[in-house]
Amino acid sequence: MKISEVMKVTGLTKKAIYYFEDEGLISPQKDIENSYRRYSEKDLHRLVQFVLSHQTIFEDMDKYMVILSSRFQKYRALLTSSGLA
Repeated sequence: MKISEVMKVTGLTKKAIYYFEDEGLISPQKDIENSYRRYSEKDLHRLVQFVLSHQTIFEDMDKYMVILSSRFQKYRALLTSSGLA
């Protein structure tokens, strides 16, 4: 399975998949001719299990980022209106 297919199934970015590879969660085979990674069903299963088991954490992080972004925008508007930015 190509990385683009893994990305579609898991919703992970290429960078995230490479990170999990570096951390040893998955170990794709490399094609000798072109050095492309080939992900097995086992690799895909591990990634899906990881995403599902940590889904709440990812959702919470998204919520916190929205809150922080909103607060940052208000702070920046305050600085701009007071001539400090």
